[in-house]
Amino acid sequence: MTICDDQQKHSINFEFFPPKTEAGQAKLVAVANVLAAEQPEFFSVTYGAGGSTRDGTRRTVLQLNNEVGVPAAPPCPAWVTRARICAPC
Repeated sequence: MTICDDQQKHSINFEFFPPKTEAGQAKLVAVANVLAAEQPEFFSVTYGAGGSTRDGTRRTVLQLNNEVGVPAAPPCPAWVTRARICAPC
């Protein structure tokens, strides 16, 4: 969704933290499906401190991209290599 006023154009996006459990993952996807109705530009999925949730982040991004239909991506910290981003789960 894009909101325009006289001077600026604004977009809406939502950010998620990767859940620790399968039940939490299912709930995140259900919530993302509800939020998708608001037509956000994208979803972002955070990394934990020092990359502590990077595998969960990657799994969540892939699931959102495959199941919800809104582009999803993690922020890309300097320590994430291109090979890591492109590697299959």
